[in-house]
Amino acid sequence: MTSPKTAPPKLEPVYDLKAATIALGLAKSEAPEDKSGQRFLRDGVNRDHNPFPHVRINGQLKFKESQLAEILERHVNAPNPRTGRPRMKRRAAKRVAQPSPAPASQALAA
Repeated sequence: MTSPKTAPPKLEPVYDLKAATIALGLAKSEAPEDKSGQRFLRDGVNRDHNPFPHVRINGQLKFKESQLAEILERHVNAPNPRTGRPRMKRRAAKRVAQPSPAPASQALAA
């Protein structure tokens, strides 16, 4: 009896950091100077608790389509953690009025 043949695994498309930000809609252009969204993905990958799924190939950060779908699912319409009472603005320290030095003519008269 022959064993059933298994199909070889299909490779998913892999995106680099710039292409992943464009695929997620975080960046609008492919211009190299446009870095919007890249910090969000890097910080998500590097956090200790519940990091983003990713792949490192030859030391480079890459994302598969299924991983990008999971990241999008986690963060679409996610609540903003910065809601609530806004921070108090720093107030400038009050200056203590120092007595001004007496004019030289009054110092001589005394």
